[in-house]
Amino acid sequence: MRARGFRWSQATVWSIEKGERPLRLSEAQAAAEVLNQPFFNFTADEGEAKIEAWMRECSQAAQEIDAAIDRFEQARFNLALTEEFLPERPTNRHYNAGGWLSTTVEDIVRQHRQRDRGDEENIGQVSGGSNGAWIEQYNATIAKEYPNGKPEAED
Repeated sequence: MRARGFRWSQATVWSIEKGERPLRLSEAQAAAEVLNQPFFNFTADEGEAKIEAWMRECSQAAQEIDAAIDRFEQARFNLALTEEFLPERPTNRHYNAGGWLSTTVEDIVRQHRQRDRGDEENIGQVSGGSNGAWIEQYNATIAKEYPNGKPEAED
C-alpha cells in the first residue's frame, strides 16, 4: 500500500481489521488491486462474497479442465507420432499404445462419472434454501449428466 502512496503501517492494517479504523474507498480500491481481488469483494456482504468466491472457483476449475484437455490431446497426438519414428514394431504391451489413441475426452469424463462421483444415491436430492431456483438448475444439470439417476454401468 505504501507503494501506492498510502502511509500505512502494520498498526494501520491491524486497526482496519479490528474495525477500529474505517477503510476509505480509495484504500479499498488500491487494496483490491494489490491483492488481485475484485473490488466487489470489499463491498459485498458475506453471502455475496461466498457466491463470488464459488463462482471464481468454478471458473478456475473450468480453466484447469480446459488446460488438462489440451494437454491430453497433445499427449495423444505425440504418442501417435512416436510410432512413426520407432526403429521396430512396438511390443505387445505397447502395440495399441495402451488404448490411449482410441480414448476420447468424453470417455474419460464418462469413466470419472462412473468411478468418482461417490454420491450416486443422492443425485438430484439437493433441496431447500431460499435459492430454490439455483438448486433446481443444479439438479437439472445433474439429471442431464445422469439421465437414469445414477452413473451408467460400464459396458
